[in-house]
Formats: sequence, C-alpha cells, structure tokens
Amino acid sequence: MVGIKLCLLLLISCCCNTMLQVDANDLQKELQKLHEKASVAFQQGKLDKAAKLFKKMDKKVGHLTSVGATNLAVVYRQQGKIDAAKKVYQKVVDQFPNDASVAIQYCRFAANLINNKDTSLYMPPKEAIETCATAAELDPKNIETKVLLGSVHVLLGQFDKSWVVLEEATKIADSAKNVEMYRQSASNLHLAYLRGNRPKQALKWGKKLYKKYGDLQSIKETYGHARTITLPYDTLAVKLGKESREQFIKGFNMKHPSCPSGKWNLAWNLTDIGTKTTHTDYEIDLLNPETAYTTFGVATDPKFPGQEIKPYYNQYHEHYIYKVEFPKNTYMWTRNGVIHSECSMIVGSQGIMWPSQEVGALPGPQYLATEEIDQAVVSTMPTFNPRNYYHWIVEGMVRLLYLEEEVLNHDVDKEYKILVPPSKAFIRDSLKLLGYDQKRILHYPSKENTMYKFTKSFVFVDWMGIKDDQHKTTSDDAWSPVYQPREGLLKIRKRFHNILKDHDLYSRQEPTDIVYISRGGANTGTRMIANEHMLISALKEAFGPRVKIHTGQDPLLDQISVFQKAALVIGAHGAGLANLVFMEKNTHMILFPMAPHVDHTYGRMAAALDIGQTLLPEIASYYYSNYGSLDKDQIDLVVKSAGAILGHDMDSEDYLESEFDDDVDGIHNEL
Repeated sequence: MVGIKLCLLLLISCCCNTMLQVDANDLQKELQKLHEKASVAFQQGKLDKAAKLFKKMDKKVGHLTSVGATNLAVVYRQQGKIDAAKKVYQKVVDQFPNDASVAIQYCRFAANLINNKDTSLYMPPKEAIETCATAAELDPKNIETKVLLGSVHVLLGQFDKSWVVLEEATKIADSAKNVEMYRQSASNLHLAYLRGNRPKQALKWGKKLYKKYGDLQSIKETYGHARTITLPYDTLAVKLGKESREQFIKGFNMKHPSCPSGKWNLAWNLTDIGTKTTHTDYEIDLLNPETAYTTFGVATDPKFPGQEIKPYYNQYHEHYIYKVEFPKNTYMWTRNGVIHSECSMIVGSQGIMWPSQEVGALPGPQYLATEEIDQAVVSTMPTFNPRNYYHWIVEGMVRLLYLEEEVLNHDVDKEYKILVPPSKAFIRDSLKLLGYDQKRILHYPSKENTMYKFTKSFVFVDWMGIKDDQHKTTSDDAWSPVYQPREGLLKIRKRFHNILKDHDLYSRQEPTDIVYISRGGANTGTRMIANEHMLISALKEAFGPRVKIHTGQDPLLDQISVFQKAALVIGAHGAGLANLVFMEKNTHMILFPMAPHVDHTYGRMAAALDIGQTLLPEIASYYYSNYGSLDKDQIDLVVKSAGAILGHDMDSEDYLESEFDDDVDGIHNEL
C-alpha cells in the first residue's frame, strides 16, 4: 500500500537564507547584490543561474560565513544533484563544526533523503544519525532537531530510540506551548509507534491528535492510515481517507499548463471525468458489461483448522473496468504516475490510497521540467508502487492485456508506445514473453521534479469499486483499492498458460507439487520467519521432492511453470503470492495472515481464481513486523494442514517416523 511519510516534509530547507553581516562595507554591498540576484533566479526556477551566483558568493565569503554555501546546496538539491549537495554540506560542516544552523540544515537534508527513499547512494544510515545527533547536541533547546533525529531513527527502523527522542520532543513542545512543533513531533511519534509494532499506542496518539487537530488534512490522512493498518473493515478509515484527499485538492492551488486557474478537481470515479470535472474531450468505454457487479467467492472459504478470524467476508463484487482515451495534452507526474489533464487528477482504482502526499511534495511549477512524448501512448499506469512485483503482475499486466485487446490489436497502423513502470528485470522479462519489441516500450523513469506531457492520444485502462456494495468487501474495506478485477486475473492466467504451452512447459497432468514461498528466512525484515529452514525441512520430510522452494530468483518463465504445476502454495502475506495467478483452478493456498488481518488481497485473489483457501492465524505477523521463530506446534500445524488438503493422514506412522519419502509415488497415485 502507499505509505504515509513522516512530517519531515514540513521541514524542508528553503532557499534563500538571509545574508549575515561582514565587516567590509564594500564587500557587504557586493554580497547583498549577489544574494538578491541569486534569490530571484531561484524563485523564478532559473537554477543554473542561481547556482552560478551562489558559487561566486561562496568564493568571496566562504571563509567568513556558511550562508552562500548552504544556499548552493539547496539549489543543487532542487536540481536533483544530490551528491553535489551533500558534498557542499560536508564541506561547510567541516569549516563550521560548531555552527548549529549548518548542522540543522544538513540533518534536515539527510532526513528528507531517507524519507524520500533516496538514501542508499548518498547517505549511509550511520552518517544520517550522526549528522542529526550533532545538530541536537549543538542546539539542545531546538525542538526541530529532536523531531528530525527521532524521525531518522523511525525511518531506519530504530524504533526504541525514536520513541525516547520523540516523546521528549513532544513534552518540550507541549511545555513551551509551541503548537506547530507539538503537532509535528506528536504526529511523528504516532507513526513511530505504528511502524514499531505498537498499534495500541499508535491509535492512542492518533485519536489524541484527531481530537485536537481533526480539521487538518494531514492529521486525517495519518490517522486514517493508522486505522487502515490496525483495524479490519474500518469505515472511519475509509471516511478519513476520502475526506483527507478531498481537503487536499481544495488546498492544492498550483497553477500549471494543464490547469492555469490552479483550481483542481479529483475524478474519483472514471465516469466523473465528464460530469464533475472540466473535461470535455475524452472517450470512455465500459469493457465488462456482462461481468461488472457480478458476485464471486465461496461461502465456505477460507477454512480455519484452528483459530478463526472474525469478521471475514468472503463474497465479492466484480469491478467495473473502463478504457479511457484523452486525445491530446495529458500529463503524468510523481513516482506512482498520477494522470492529470484540464484541471482534473484521475483517482480511479487508487481510491483512498491516491498519493496526495506525493502530489503535495511537488515543487513549484517553475522547478518542474516538462518532458514531451510526441507519440500516441497506451499506459499500464497509474500503478501503486510501480517497482513492486505484485503490482506489476496483477495491475500493470492486467491493464496491458486489456489495452492489447481493445487498442493495440485494432489500431495497428497507429504506432503506439507502451508506457510501463521503471525498468526492472521481471517487467522486461514479462514483456518479452508477451512478444513486445523493446523498441515499443517507454519506461516511466519517475524522475524527481519532472512531469511528462503526452501530446497525442493517451489511452489507459482502470477499474472502479462498487458504490452499492452488498457484501461490504469494498465499501467497508480501506484496502479495496489494491484489489484487482477477477476478469483481468483470469486473462493473465490464460495468457501465460498459453505461453507455457508455446515453450513446451505446460503440464497437462493434475498438479501435485507443493510450493513454499520464501521471504528470506531472516530475523529482521517485514513478514519473515526467522527459522524458516526448520519449516522447510519439516515440509520436505513430510512430502519429499514434491516440495519446491520459491525465492523469486529464477527466470520468470520458470517461476510461472513452477506455480502452474502446484497443487498447494504455502506462504506469508507478500508479493510472492501474486504468483497465485499462474496456478490452475481448484488448487489450494495456505496463508499465514497478518495480525490484525486487515488486507484481504490474497483471499480475494484466490476466490477470483477458484483457488481454495486455508488460513492459519496461529502464525501471524503485524503489518510492519515479522513472524519471529515458529515453535514445533506451529510447524506441525502447517504440515498437518497441508496433509489434510492433499488427502494424506499426517498422524500416520509414515510422518511420525520420518519415512514419508518412500511413499511419495503412492501419494501421487492417490492424487
């Protein structure tokens, strides 16, 4: 899901700092003029000119004050020259080691890099911590430095340390009656508890903030997000998600070539494009009139051999799937590829997870470079987390298959480019398997501070949830934006099974294999099992060579083949389960759910694909945590559940005496 960023975004460095006094009057006047010219150039978006002027200023006064140099770093950051900005900050810190203002600026720079996931290349975690700790030491009364230090601890997963620092910052801000810093420190403490596996404390602080500042858009969004992570089927989370985004768009006043007035609209439903927005020139077609709103799902699924999750809804409505075409001048920006044109931003399937924080973090229009694409384009975006395997397999490729059927196979004379997420091996491999020439592929690079203008026909496919939801699996579920249409998933299965046939890899025998999806078997990380090797050993001991381990490292075609042959897939909630889409119908999944089990993605997917489901709440992980080490009873539960699904008595002497390998052929015959 789209994450909530910390309140660091409210603390970004600004250009340009006020001039400091120096002794020589003539030099002072010259520097003042340089500073004014550079500041004007920066505000106009003339970043090269601003950098040149600040460099000149730095040469004249760098040994006296840090102002010119730190402003130069801000300009470099705005240009996307992160490494250059860091080098400038490091130089200034070395020159002025006791200057608290310099340390704070460098800390703010480091924190925002991490918050925007730009840290691995430029800012090692240890260096970021040391930078912010130095700032806090130099100015111990400065609340912002404590908030930044605590937030960096959060972003690096050092939650115990973050709670101490942020609780102190919150108390200081409260005592000083500094409302703004109290709100920011408390908001970050709220998210620190959420990410640090303290859901009760997170909800406590979220409720407190909502009670105090519930009229603020950012509080609605963060509190709604916390409830989404911690409370299944929470209607308040759904309400806050929509309200916060409506409130955001009302306050988003960026004047832009696609919206000169700066008065933007959100097209929540694709049918709103022509009724509630300013769009007049577009085409929209419903692609699944026969299946839209139909119900699927098995009333007896999922099965719970032990503990039961309640409530657990298991009936679903099919989405409404649309093809939308804008004939000219369509824009896309942010990492997730937000589509906009004529003052309308398209929400569609993203619903209450529409990335308002990404849009809000955009710089002013003078800093946004425009890259024009002067060809007709079909788009597999917008997509949640476009670099993620799950979102490409069951969102991006679903869109592509519809676009292939509705556009590419018909308008053969029109040289459409195919817009896909940033280049990843699994994306390239899947496109190759589908037969697409790489020359037709346009990878969305999601460059910082760049937007894309499509001057000719722009076509995309998206889907909408259900307004009149009889089953409550969309209307009451804040996670419903990540649930894909059943019809699209069935298309993926059929297409890739045909590809397996083309490569003589399709098995026409009844599936017999057991696939365990590994998430790495580490003691840290999200939703991992620390002693995974013991579970794998027990499965192999019980079922022999039928057990296959999926790590995601094999060529894509081989992975697809493995899942097509699987009678049973076992795994934790995670992207690897996207491969359910390659399994045959009437096979089965054992899922280690989340606790609380808020995201029903794979339950819905299994229902859509006619795959049986068994859930084991005895083995569960918090959304931001992991499963820890499984004990013997938990491992036995997995093995016995698998045996029950496959029709084998796991209390037999074969299993108890570890002699199961001798009977593998017999079990194959039984199946």
